[in-house]
Amino acid sequence: MPTRHSPERGHRFPGNRKWTNTPLFQHMIDDMDIDAGVILAGTPVEVVGQEIFEMILAVASGKKTKSEIAGVGEEEFAPWSIGPTL
Repeated sequence: MPTRHSPERGHRFPGNRKWTNTPLFQHMIDDMDIDAGVILAGTPVEVVGQEIFEMILAVASGKKTKSEIAGVGEEEFAPWSIGPTL
């Protein structure tokens, strides 16, 4: 999962976000793109893998991720932390 200061999360480098914990995915549904936690509920890994692959292709083709739609990262691009991060 990209961190707040990760360049892959910024506006210039969109990243699709996957989550391995369904309750947390549901809590952050406006920011998460794929719930990989469904694997634990019985969805085959291949099905979730295909979903991730298709999402990567869609984002590479111009589809906006949920974070991009929400405007997350537009002023947050920082390839390294300038000061202490707690």
